[in-house]
Amino acid sequence: MDYIDQFSSPETFVKENVNLKIKHMAGRICENILLLVRAKKTGEDGCRFAKAVAQFHDLGRIEHLKNTGRLRTLNLKTTLYLE
Repeated sequence: MDYIDQFSSPETFVKENVNLKIKHMAGRICENILLLVRAKKTGEDGCRFAKAVAQFHDLGRIEHLKNTGRLRTLNLKTTLYLE
């Protein structure tokens, strides 16, 4: 959390959104990555590695929020193609 702490702000909008991103990373993302690695039967080492990676997946968005006051989102219609 030391990295995230450097982006603390008195602005309520920034505080609320940083907290949402932390909950998102620690909760939903970790849960989903563990479902994936367990389905692939990667073992306990794979699960630990996946949880560590999940914690870092959105860190750039926190810095972007602090610098610009808004969060970037992907436009899934143009960036993700499922076949």
